[in-house]
Amino acid sequence: MAGAYFNLSRVYLAAGRKSEAKRSALAALKIAPNFEAAQEILLNSLE
Repeated sequence: MAGAYFNLSRVYLAAGRKSEAKRSALAALKIAPNFEAAQEILLNSLE
């Protein structure tokens, strides 16, 4: 399930929808706190 949230966050970030990307990345990290790719998306959504 974390992977689905991660993929969604990538799509949102690519579309410039940073708040949605952040929300999806946080959902992925709630399930899998050590998911490094989701951590990177979260950082990118904050820039």
